[in-house]
Amino acid sequence: AERPFILYAPSYRPTSIYKLATTIPALSRVGNVVVKLHPYSWNGKYVSHFQHIIFQYLQLRFPTIKLVPKCKVNILPYLAAAEVMISDGSSVINEYLALGKCGVIYNLNKKLAHHDGQPLMEEDTSKWLADSFEHIDHPRQLIDAVEKALHPNEIRLKQLIIDRDKVYAYTDGQAARRVKEVILETLT
Repeated sequence: AERPFILYAPSYRPTSIYKLATTIPALSRVGNVVVKLHPYSWNGKYVSHFQHIIFQYLQLRFPTIKLVPKCKVNILPYLAAAEVMISDGSSVINEYLALGKCGVIYNLNKKLAHHDGQPLMEEDTSKWLADSFEHIDHPRQLIDAVEKALHPNEIRLKQLIIDRDKVYAYTDGQAARRVKEVILETLT
């Protein structure tokens, strides 16, 4: 049987990388893991180089872990291919929701702040999509959450559609056409 494609797409800050990096190899028992880092995780300007170095090391040690190269910035093909996506406070959670697939959210500490005291996150990740995505607070919960996301129950599947329809008025790929129509209508 084909091994599931599991996508790990963390944000760069705040991030689940430092909590989940040592647990990611255990996902090899469940499927093939592709790690797609945020572009800022590569350059060392905003965060430590460790964010990409740890996954470069892991892909050398574990053949079922692949790190998407820095030059591949478009995450959409990986979202479409993934059977489960793991993330944290990243906006890709919403993009994955649009596909109607169940994902896993690592709940981040909402109290994290910028140097000026402003919160790093507006939303509490433990509440966002709480009924449609699996949520975890600790790395030891990851494998079980991925298994559940791969095989969501009927209640979760129904809630996933409800949440998707609440966030997206359309998921038909025709947004550009609709925007153009509104602009042309406004100008005439």
